[in-house]
Parts: sequence; structure tokens; C-alpha cells
Amino acid sequence: MVFVTYGSRNDVTQGYTYAPQTPLIKPIDIPIPEKAPYPEKISEELPPNLSSEGVVLLEPKSFKVLYAKNENQRLYPASITKLLTALTALDFYNLDQVLSVPEVAYEGQIMGLVPGEKIKVRDLLYGLLIKSGNDAAMVLAGSDSVKYDLFVYAMNEKALALNMTNTHFNNPTGLDDDNHYSTPRDLAILGAVVNNHPLLSEIVKIKNTVVTDVAKTHWHELENVNILIGDSGINGMKTGYTPKANECLLSRASREGRTLIGVILDSQDRFGETKALLDWGYRVYSW
Repeated sequence: MVFVTYGSRNDVTQGYTYAPQTPLIKPIDIPIPEKAPYPEKISEELPPNLSSEGVVLLEPKSFKVLYAKNENQRLYPASITKLLTALTALDFYNLDQVLSVPEVAYEGQIMGLVPGEKIKVRDLLYGLLIKSGNDAAMVLAGSDSVKYDLFVYAMNEKALALNMTNTHFNNPTGLDDDNHYSTPRDLAILGAVVNNHPLLSEIVKIKNTVVTDVAKTHWHELENVNILIGDSGINGMKTGYTPKANECLLSRASREGRTLIGVILDSQDRFGETKALLDWGYRVYSW
């Protein structure tokens, strides 16, 4: 602080002015995030010999790829598609919104929806991801409030937003289509996103449950198509199979707080090869 005198020749007054001060720096209560765990190789054991055409093993926090085979090759993703269907549906609906099931015949795997029943979006997501219901996918994609073409367009926009740059989906179910493809890399990204989603991350690890329409008239028993759920820490995510895609599985395992995401596409033994891949990852890497 500086004391000065100012005024006219006959009227002198005194006052104060302020010298520049150091800016006040307020403490920030947001903690600095800890460094993400980074897997380090501790063994030279070779990866398992897999029949799968496309493979990725990913640690989702560091995004380190522990193993890859044809990671950028375009392949049919089959029902792994439904993970993106679920994420897109949550952009259009709230969980308690009720949708009507139209008079339509559904192709492939279904949860057993009955034409005319009214069911909440939340329960459709259970049928979509646990039972892999194509009927649930089609109801979510083509309701009274959301048109089918808009929904599929939104799926592809979301894929781009997630940096799934080598993916294009032509339907919400994963049924074979020459213009419906993804890559092991892109699907590993999708798995990492679902892993961090509060609701979907929980749904994909459910082994079996029952949902009903709002009138409690139609009951749907849902058993997870992924027979590995609960085995060796495997707790998700999504199976897939079509004649062109062959056997597919996007998996998640958690052991001692360490999570891995595995992608197996075009396989002769998706369950056996997934287990071998995950076991190898936990043996060969430490973090």
C-alpha cells in the first residue's frame, strides 16, 4: 500500500492508492488423478494358437493392447452389434419409457416379445444384452417415437464419436449384411466404453433374470447366451453368431481388480479361445 498526497495548490487532501498485488490463488479440491496402471510383460510365453480370424486383448484403463491379430480387418460382428444398439437407445429414450411391440415376425434369436405388449426400455435392454433378443433390438430401433433409419444413422454417428473409424452398421441386430462390419480394434473400444457405463456394465454380467411387460401379463425368462459368465472372473459382455460371422465373443474379465477386454471374431471355438486368451494375458502381464 502506498500513501500519496493529491489536490490543488490551495486544497491539499490525503488518500490511499494500491500497488499491484500478487493474485490470490484459491486451492482446488479436485484431486489429480493417479497414473493409470500400465501392464508390463513379465513372461515370454507365446500367445495361444487361435483359430479366430480377428483378435484383440485390451487393458481398458491404459488402453494398452496386449495382443492383436488382424486388429484392423473388417469382419462381421454379429450380435456384438447390440452393445452399440444399447448405447444408442439410451440417447433416444429414458429407462422407464414404455414402448409397444408391433405385429412383426422377428428373425433369429429373440427374447419372446408378444405383439401388442407394452414394455419398458430398461427391460428391453435386459432382453437385448442378456438373451441377445433381435426382437428387443428392432423394437428399440423402430418405435412410434424413433424411426428405424434415424436410429441406424445414429448408431453410425455414435461409432464415429467413439473413434470406431472402421465400423459401419446397417441394422441394430447384427444379422449378416455386406455393409455391416467392424474390426477387432473398434469392438475393443466399444467394450471399453460399455465397461465404464454404469447400467450396461451391470447388465452384461447378469447370468439370468426375468422381466415382464408393464401389465405383468407377459413374462420373459432371460438366460445369458455367454456360458462363460462367472467362470475365471469373466463377467460380460456379448456373444455373436451368424453363418457369415461364425462364432464371436466380446468378453470382459476382472481378477484382483485388474480388468481385461477380449475380442474374438470368426472363431471355431469362441468360448475356449476366449478363456485361453484371457488366461494368457493374466499370466504374461502384470499391473
